[in-house]
Amino acid sequence: MKKTPLIVSGLAAALVVGGSSSAYAMTHEVDVNVYGKSSTVRTFSGTVGDVLEAQGVDVKPTDKVTPSVATPVGESTAITVVQQRPVTVTIDGTQHTFMTSGTSVADALQDFEFDASTATVSPAPTTELSAQGTAITVTTRKDLTVSGQNGSATFRVTEPTLGEAAAAHLTDYQESDTFYDASDQPVAADTPVTSGMSVRIERVRFSEATSTQEIDYKTVTEDDANADKGTTTTKTEGVAGSKDVVTRTKTVDGKPVEETVVSENVTKQPQDKVVLKGTKEAPEPAPAASESQDSSSASSSKDSGSSSKSSDSSSSSTGSGSSSSSSSSRSSSSSSTDQGGTASGDTTTCKASFYGRGDGTDGGPTASGETFNSEAMTAAHKSLPLGTRIRVTNTATGQSVVVRINDRGPYVSGRCLDLSAGAFDAIGDTGAGTMTVTYQKVG
Repeated sequence: MKKTPLIVSGLAAALVVGGSSSAYAMTHEVDVNVYGKSSTVRTFSGTVGDVLEAQGVDVKPTDKVTPSVATPVGESTAITVVQQRPVTVTIDGTQHTFMTSGTSVADALQDFEFDASTATVSPAPTTELSAQGTAITVTTRKDLTVSGQNGSATFRVTEPTLGEAAAAHLTDYQESDTFYDASDQPVAADTPVTSGMSVRIERVRFSEATSTQEIDYKTVTEDDANADKGTTTTKTEGVAGSKDVVTRTKTVDGKPVEETVVSENVTKQPQDKVVLKGTKEAPEPAPAASESQDSSSASSSKDSGSSSKSSDSSSSSTGSGSSSSSSSSRSSSSSSTDQGGTASGDTTTCKASFYGRGDGTDGGPTASGETFNSEAMTAAHKSLPLGTRIRVTNTATGQSVVVRINDRGPYVSGRCLDLSAGAFDAIGDTGAGTMTVTYQKVG
C-alpha cells in the first residue's frame, strides 16, 4: 500500500516530464511574412488565421493571405500577408477591375497577364499604384487608313483617338481639319480609333490679309441765291477717304471657299463734294430798241405832216445807209469766224454777258494778241484754249452762233462767257445785259 504513492508520484513525475515533452512536440514552427517583414514563431494555433491573430496582425479585407486564413497550420508552414490595391484596367474601351499585389502599373498588367509591349499605356508603366485605386488605360495597335489631297496611307497606331493619331502620323495635320467616314459623314476628332478604320481628311485652313480700300465721297447740293437759276458751280471738291480692311479667307485642300471681312479701320475720312445750285430768277428782257425807235419815228412822221416828207426822205435815206453799213460790218465780222462744223462733247450751261460797245474795249488788245473787234464772232473764257471754236446757243430762243475764244474773262461771279457785242446781238438782245446759254466745242 505504501508503494502506491511512490508509484503515483513517479507516474505523476513521468507524466509531468512526458507531458511537457508532448506539449512541445505538439507546437509548430511557422515562418510569418507580414507586409514584407519576416519572423519565425512556434505556436499551438490550429489555423493560419489563429496564428496571425495570436501575433496581433489585423488582416484587412483587401489583403492577400497565403495560405488562406482557414488553412490548418502544419510543420514548416509559411504564412504571407501582402497588401493588395484596387486597379481598373480599360483596354480599348473595355473595363476590368481586380486587386493586385503589385506596386506599379507594370506589375498590375503582369498580374492581369497582359503584354503591354504592343500597346500604349497611361499612366506610364513605372507609375506607382495608389492604395485607394488606380485607373489604367491601354490602347492596342490598330491599322488606320487616311486618304486626302496627298493620297492615301495606312498607319499602325496606338493613339486612342482619331485626332491624336492624325497629329502623330500626319506632318501637316491641324485641329481645324475635318474627317469624313466612308458614307461622307463628318467624324469627330475625339472618336476612338478602331482596328481597320478608314477616313478621309480635308485640310481646312484660315488666313488673314489686310488691304487698303478707297471710300467714295458724297456729293451735296446747296442752293445759291446769288447765282442765276439753272447754273451750278463747285464750292468744294470731293476727296476720297481710305480704310484698312482685314479679310479672313477659308481654304479647303488649298482652294478658297469663303471670304469674310473681320474688321474695318477708317484711316482717312472722305470729304464731301459741295455743289452750289443757282436759284436767282433771270430778269425780264427789255423791249427791243428798234421797236422803240420805229414807234418814235412813226409818231414824229405823223405829227410833221406832208411838209416834212423831204426831210423824212432824207432822214430815211441816211438811216438806210447807216443800216446797210452796220449790216455789212456784221456780215464781215460773222465771216471772220467759220460758222460751220459739228458741235460735240460735253454741254455746259451758264450765264453769258457781252462787251465792246461803248465800254472802250473795241480796238484794244486781247489775250491772244489780236485787236479786239466788237462786231467779230469772238468771246472771252477763263480757261478754254485760245483759238477754240464753240457753238453758243440761247436757251430761250434756240438761236446759236459759232465764236472763237480769243480773250480771257469774264470775272463776274456766275458768268462763264463774255461774248463780243456782235456775237451776243446775233442770238440775243444786248439790252438784257446777260442771257442763259449752252455751249459745246466745235470740231
